[in-house]
Amino acid sequence: MLNTKSVIDINGFVRCPLCGGKTRQKARNDTYLKNFPLFCPKCKCNSLIDIEGGKVIVQSIEPRID
Repeated sequence: MLNTKSVIDINGFVRCPLCGGKTRQKARNDTYLKNFPLFCPKCKCNSLIDIEGGKVIVQSIEPRID
């Protein structure tokens, strides 16, 4: 595990763990996800995350290489 932090904003959007940009995914405080692939349209990275109790646990980050 790389990092544990709260990256769910006030409106419920999950923020990118790399750049902090808003993704298109929403989550609530009672959302439970395991091994969820999260894509950020701003920095174009793919992250594998877990969400448990409103906290996002980042398993891996794959930044886009151009």
